[in-house]
Amino acid sequence: MHRFKNMKFRIRTIWIVAATLVFGLSACGGYASPLGVPSPTPPSKTETPKQENKKMSEAYIDAVKSHDRSVIERAGKAPPGIAKDLDEINASLDAESRELAIELVVRQDNQYAGAYLLRRTGDDDVNIATLAVEKLGKVVNKPSAADTIGAIPLRNDSFIRGELYLFVGRSSESGALEGLRQLEPKEKDDEAKLRLLAARVKLGGKPERQEFVGFVAKTEPDDVMQMQDLMTYIGDAAVAKGVISWLDREDGIVRIGSDRQNGMARMNDVAVWITHLLKITLPFETTSLRNFNADEIASTRKILELLPD
Repeated sequence: MHRFKNMKFRIRTIWIVAATLVFGLSACGGYASPLGVPSPTPPSKTETPKQENKKMSEAYIDAVKSHDRSVIERAGKAPPGIAKDLDEINASLDAESRELAIELVVRQDNQYAGAYLLRRTGDDDVNIATLAVEKLGKVVNKPSAADTIGAIPLRNDSFIRGELYLFVGRSSESGALEGLRQLEPKEKDDEAKLRLLAARVKLGGKPERQEFVGFVAKTEPDDVMQMQDLMTYIGDAAVAKGVISWLDREDGIVRIGSDRQNGMARMNDVAVWITHLLKITLPFETTSLRNFNADEIASTRKILELLPD
């Protein structure tokens, strides 16, 4: 009988201890596990999305500053405002970091990418500015023609200005042609001015096309390949009429064939090749730049002379 009373007393004691334990944990904000061991309450999420993005952006910026090129592969997970954040601290970045920042922004390619690249075309380091202007044509989110035209007079490097003219020439925005025409009196560099002219021709400027054909006709051998690039950039068969005068020139321009052959394409050969590149049908084989014979050159001349002025 005495043993039975002791057992009841022990059971009652266990229940009192358990109840006290549960009550104490509840008062402290915890909860009891099945084994009676308290577990902490999961912490509440106190950071806002804006704060999270700021932390992520800081991490990406630190990686850029330390020249960690893995950020390019992780660009898809970068916060949407990373381009703006990089823009704000650009002055504190060294040249390698600025280059890496451009690659990161291009890979992410969000709505601010074009504006960021356009600003970087004004970098004091011409290599960084050149990288930026090259990447402008590779992003989906390009800057507007109007913004680009507004930035061009602020660019001191004539090569950068020339490339920006060509970039605007690829635009389909209304007002682009007139905007470029207004820049013409301000451009003093001859090569940049020629690119400005080519951009206006590409945008459909008819007076400019006649002027450009005149420039083509007066091209010197050292400038032939550059003129070929501008003519194919324009992509208008009408400008091919300018190479008629080239058909009489046999100046060596560029090597062709193997090293053993030691062949050289002449100025008249390049004229025929450009005619083909501008999608003008010629009655002979034109699969590659080669030395065209006298009959082929004469045939090209007849076709080019039929082109409208």
